[in-house]
Amino acid sequence: MREAKKAALQKLIELSSQRLEDVEIIGLITTDFGPVSSGDGLLAVGAEGGFQVANSPPLYEFWPNPGNADRLRMDRDESKGEHVNLQATDKRKQKTSHFYSFEPHPASEFDKRGKYIRLLPPQANVGMSKSTAEQAAATLSGLKVTIIGGGLAGALAARVLREQHSVTVLELSTDPIEVGAAISIGPNGTRILAKLNFDPTRTGSIPVGNLRTWNKAGEMVRDIEADYAQDYGSPWLLQHRADLRAEFLRLATAPSEELGLKGMPAIVRYGTKAVDIDAETGTVTLEGGEKLDADLVIAADGVKSIARAMVVGDDTFKSARPSGLSAFRFTLPRKEILEKIPDFRILDKSKPGMLKTVLSFDSSRRSAVLYPCRDFELLNVVCIVPDNILKTATTESWSAAGDVVELLRCFQDFPPWLLDILKLGKNIKLWQLRDQDPLPTYIRGKTVLIGDAAHAMTPHQSQGGTQSIEDAEGFELFNRPGVAPTDVPRILKEFDSVRRPRASQIQDNTRQSVNKKTVEEIYRFQRYNWTYPGVIEGLRRVQAGEELIQF
Repeated sequence: MREAKKAALQKLIELSSQRLEDVEIIGLITTDFGPVSSGDGLLAVGAEGGFQVANSPPLYEFWPNPGNADRLRMDRDESKGEHVNLQATDKRKQKTSHFYSFEPHPASEFDKRGKYIRLLPPQANVGMSKSTAEQAAATLSGLKVTIIGGGLAGALAARVLREQHSVTVLELSTDPIEVGAAISIGPNGTRILAKLNFDPTRTGSIPVGNLRTWNKAGEMVRDIEADYAQDYGSPWLLQHRADLRAEFLRLATAPSEELGLKGMPAIVRYGTKAVDIDAETGTVTLEGGEKLDADLVIAADGVKSIARAMVVGDDTFKSARPSGLSAFRFTLPRKEILEKIPDFRILDKSKPGMLKTVLSFDSSRRSAVLYPCRDFELLNVVCIVPDNILKTATTESWSAAGDVVELLRCFQDFPPWLLDILKLGKNIKLWQLRDQDPLPTYIRGKTVLIGDAAHAMTPHQSQGGTQSIEDAEGFELFNRPGVAPTDVPRILKEFDSVRRPRASQIQDNTRQSVNKKTVEEIYRFQRYNWTYPGVIEGLRRVQAGEELIQF
């Protein structure tokens, strides 16, 4: 089937310089089962709303239709022999049909009953050119990948895999707007992002250059200026989570020619809920009954993952557990802060990015972290407290409301300069922190867990998002030459042999750092955390019996 698809695209390549001068975009026709087989055809959309179908054996028909088609239906008409009715329905519900002859490929997923098929969304369409058609042909020779969850882990995994494979992301939310606050990405993550076309100026990312730490009495116990890009080969970056996710989604879905990539963009299906997974077969069932078959299923569906227990085979791991801590979090606009505190150094754009931390160093395990993001236009504030001192119970939610009065009560014995900042808090959220015991496996059959679904951890080592980036880079294993669907279980074992020990150790480091009594304890895992060779070299080391992390 794949070879027939490639043959059809090759015909399209040959035609692109002859008869399709007016064609602006090309997309694959897709069914509920992913890219259609050659019998269903490949579609080019014309500037005037017409479209062209390339089949194998090839037959080309370019014809107009009323308006811009937003739905197609293809039906076999047995009374007319080997004919197909291609019917378009435009936004005004007007229909037009055309019959043409072709010999369906024997392995076609298209059948007598007919199936509704849809065009790729606009962001997945690309300029009609010879190079684009060649990119599409390359993609059709790869795997069919379903990613559950379009957060940081899922979106970046889609970016890695789109170069060689056909990728669909199932995102529960109805739009790409991200909630939450800021996030820091250590050098182990930014080193990977630099290889994936990530541009920190697009996210307003700020390199950390100064660390300052105080105790609750207001005494500074640490003041360090450092060049992390020089020390670790890549910077430690601060940015808003919404900006980072938006950029990851752009890298996953933007036209290949815009990014200078081969392959085809990933498709993101918003408002799509996965309710069941057959981890062995790669079948994902959606709310409403639709089933999607894939060669590879990536569960990036967060701390409340529906896949975790299915993959591990133990309901004990169904939910990440409360850590006993919760976090107040909010952001403040630069202008608003400077009106109250004109000389607030942390927002000085002429200075290196600063991360300020205030720690209780007692059994309460309270802490406050402040740093700039969005090119110094926002201040991010996170204050962690034990659940047992809160007046109301918390939940694992990015959007649960917090209260400034309770926040100030919890930190009343902290330095006055910090309380002045906390008093400005608006739209405060209170987030229950959860973590997960290291899992016995991340894989089963054709399915793999990544991100918080695999290794939920508290933010005390700032490694949750960065470990998701390392997970996404792990799918470079599937971009090696000659990967076929039958190779998926074997490659997932390779993935698990590198990623699970690595992320499990980070989870353990994070738990140890929660009960910090000195500033040295906070940073004693820094070199380990920020040192990672990447999955290809990591696999070589593991298979050779070497230590994965070497420094």
